[in-house]
Amino acid sequence: MPTKEPPLVTVITVCQNLYTNNRIDSFRQCVHSVHDQDYHRIEHLVIDGASADGTATLLEEYAQLGWIRFLSERDSGIYDAMNKGLRMAQGKYIAYLNSDDFWHRKEAVSASVEALERSGATFSYAPRTLINEDGSFYCTEAAGLGVFPCLMPFCHQTMFTRRDALLRANGFDDAHYRSAADYDLVLRLLLAGEPGVYVPLNFTSFRMGGFSAADSLSRQECERSRLTLLGEKAAGLLRQGQMDDDLMQRIMGRVHQQTALDILRCFVRCSPGVYQLAYGLIRNYPSRQKQVVSGGAPKQNSIYRLFNILPVLRRKQRPSRVDWFLFACLPVLRVRRFCNSTRLYLLFVIPLVTIRQYCRCQ
Repeated sequence: MPTKEPPLVTVITVCQNLYTNNRIDSFRQCVHSVHDQDYHRIEHLVIDGASADGTATLLEEYAQLGWIRFLSERDSGIYDAMNKGLRMAQGKYIAYLNSDDFWHRKEAVSASVEALERSGATFSYAPRTLINEDGSFYCTEAAGLGVFPCLMPFCHQTMFTRRDALLRANGFDDAHYRSAADYDLVLRLLLAGEPGVYVPLNFTSFRMGGFSAADSLSRQECERSRLTLLGEKAAGLLRQGQMDDDLMQRIMGRVHQQTALDILRCFVRCSPGVYQLAYGLIRNYPSRQKQVVSGGAPKQNSIYRLFNILPVLRRKQRPSRVDWFLFACLPVLRVRRFCNSTRLYLLFVIPLVTIRQYCRCQ
């Protein structure tokens, strides 16, 4: 009986002006890390944004070796280019690896595919190693899917996803996000009920200082995606009378300790109007969305008003924490950041979850 052929995996790398940006060495490291994998059914697509500095000659060098296929044409940004790669891809699974990042383990693809095929999950995720601009590095553990209402649960460079699921989700929302479309995509996959599987292998090295590390803009865009998508979900469940059973169980049940979860359930029963007000705020605040998309500077203190009149939410940022107030005065949530963890507190005092950021490199 013939052996079943393993599924094809497409790796997509986006680049532009590698010589001008002094990324030749890191790009070569990226390409070699894909080529050196112990899994051999891989196509590597490189999407170049019409570079004018000789980058195309370098890409042709690797194309002649049969290591990559590439497309060089103008695009409207990194996520537009990533979507082009998705449309060109032929693999069952898709992985995005930035031009200045690389896989430091040859088992990256084989371990991820094995986990996906065994579990039947839509996507996989794993720990990562962060490389600082001074060359120092440290390892971070994936926070886990339970924290996705609060923050990006893992590094998208560790993620392998079924191509059909990405197409159903229409890929990355490049029209509204310049830095956090990966978080928006993960939110949409999870809210659609797509399952993920954890791969307990640290195989990705992520360089700080690149595009994905545009921290302030990314935080603002993550905040907008979170409010919009979770607000839509909450409003829909409220209309169906299913907020308590569906949203609390599926989204927040894995995040909060039982005591905090009970308080939240009671809060929803007693004050569904608060969620309706929050949803109205989300759908009626286009001026803030335009500011974020246009790259406006993030504010340390922000007040979100319903119909630009009624103050519904207030965000107060300090160096080590962010506080959220309901109706601009009632304390709701505190997010405290430490050197190796992030902690969330309901009503500023009830601990919800602690997210560790360090792990042992494998």
